[in-house]
Amino acid sequence: MCDVYQNAFLNISADHAVDARGGCFRDRYFGTVDAFKLQMKPVQGSYWVSVDERNLFEWVKTAPSSERAWIFQERHLARRILHFTEQEVFWECRAASPSFRSEIYPQGSPLPRDFLGQTKLPLQDTSTKSIVDDLQLESAWDAACRGYSQRKLTYQTDKLPALSGLARHFGSRCRDDTYVAGMWLSQLPHALFWNVPVRGRPDVRPPSTDIPSWSWLSCAGPVEPSKVGSLHYFVDIATILPDYQHKTTDQYGDLARAHIQVYGFMRRITSVMKRMNDDPDADAYRGASHLGSSKNYRHLYVDGQLEHDIGYGTTWLQQFGEAPDWFHGFEPVEYDCLFLTVSQDGPLDDYVLRGLLLEAADEEGGYRRVGQIWFRSRCALRMRYQLQAGIVDEQGAWDQLWELVAPYWGEVERDVERGREPTGPIVMDREIRGPEALYELDGDVAEDAGFVKLEPQLVTLV
Repeated sequence: MCDVYQNAFLNISADHAVDARGGCFRDRYFGTVDAFKLQMKPVQGSYWVSVDERNLFEWVKTAPSSERAWIFQERHLARRILHFTEQEVFWECRAASPSFRSEIYPQGSPLPRDFLGQTKLPLQDTSTKSIVDDLQLESAWDAACRGYSQRKLTYQTDKLPALSGLARHFGSRCRDDTYVAGMWLSQLPHALFWNVPVRGRPDVRPPSTDIPSWSWLSCAGPVEPSKVGSLHYFVDIATILPDYQHKTTDQYGDLARAHIQVYGFMRRITSVMKRMNDDPDADAYRGASHLGSSKNYRHLYVDGQLEHDIGYGTTWLQQFGEAPDWFHGFEPVEYDCLFLTVSQDGPLDDYVLRGLLLEAADEEGGYRRVGQIWFRSRCALRMRYQLQAGIVDEQGAWDQLWELVAPYWGEVERDVERGREPTGPIVMDREIRGPEALYELDGDVAEDAGFVKLEPQLVTLV
C-alpha cells in the first residue's frame, strides 16, 4: 500500500470523516470560507483578516484523520493530496513553496508559518551513504518520528508496520545505513537518548510489547528524538554491537530478535524523590519551578552508599538530571546506569556524562531501558571512579581528585561560587572513541590519587 500512496498521481482525503463511510462532502457555512486583505495606511502595513483562525490550514491539522498513525505515513508519502475538511478544500504537495493552498488562500499562505508547523516532510530524491551524513535528511527523519509518536493506532501490533513505508523511503536515500526498530545504526548510540516529554509522561509502566525497550517505538505516547548528535561536542564512550534478526528478508518488516550489545561502563545507583511540600500530587520531575530548591526533594546515591548523596556539590546547583520513561514513584528506586556518551552543550559549558537507566529483564543477562540520566561536575566524577579501600579522609580525597580533573571537565560550579565568567574546560585533541575515551578526558591525573577506574563490561539491551 505504501507504493500506492507514494506513486499515485493524486490522493483524495476525506479528512473530516471519522471512518470510511463519512465521504468527502458536507454542509458548510460559506461565511467562514473567506478572507480579505486590510490595508492600514497609518501603520504602513497590511493584515489578512479571517473569520476563523483554523482557516490557516488548521482544518487539516485538527481533522479526525490527522490523529491516525497509518494516515500520517500515507500523507507524507503521497506526492499530492486534495483534503476535504469540515469547512473547505485544501491542496498539499511537495512543491518547495507554496506547498499548501486552500479556497481562502489559493496562492498559498500569506504567512510564513505554513500549516501551523505541520509542514510536509521534505522527501527529496537525494542519496547519501548514511543518514547522519545528511543533516537535512536526519532532521526530516527526527520530525517523522516525533509526529508519528503523537498519532494513534487501534492495534499496537501495527506500531512497526505503520512506519515501515516511511522508513523504506528514507532507506532508499541512505543505502549504506541499516534500519532496526525505528532507528538507523549510524545514529547509535546517541539516538538512544530519546525522551518522553514531562507533560506526556505516563503515571504507570506502559504495557509490554514485542518492540525492544531501547527503541522509542516501545512508548505508547509522544516522544522527542535525541538532541545529543546536534550538540557542540559529543564523544561515544561505548561500543555498539547490534544483534538483530528479521522474520523475513525484508529489513523493514517484523523482527524476530532486536538486541543491542553494548561494551561500556555501568554503575548501580539509587534515586530518591520526595513529594513537593505545596502539592502532594506533584513531583520533582514536573515541578520545574522548584528546581532551585530541588536538593530538598531529589537525592542520588551510588553503589548502595545511602549515607553519601552525590547529587549536589558545594553550591545548590543540581549535578544530575533524571528522565524516566514513566513516573517511577516516591519510593527509592534502584537502577543500573549504562554510560554511553560525554557531551558539551557549548564551548564554555561543562562536559556532561550521559547514560541510560536500566533494569534487569526476564531474559537471562538482558536489560530493559526505563529512562535516561546525565551527570556533571563532581557527580560525574563520583560516577566514573571508585575510592580505594583504606582511605581515611574520603571527602578530602574526592576534593583532591576534583582539583586535578576540574580543568578538563569544566568548573561551572566554581565559577558560580567566585562570581566569575564561565571559563570552559581545557580544549584537548581527542581521537579515541569507545570505552577508552572516558578516561582520556581525565588524562593520567587519577593514577596516583587513591582511586580505581571502572572496568568495561558487555551489556545486552532488549
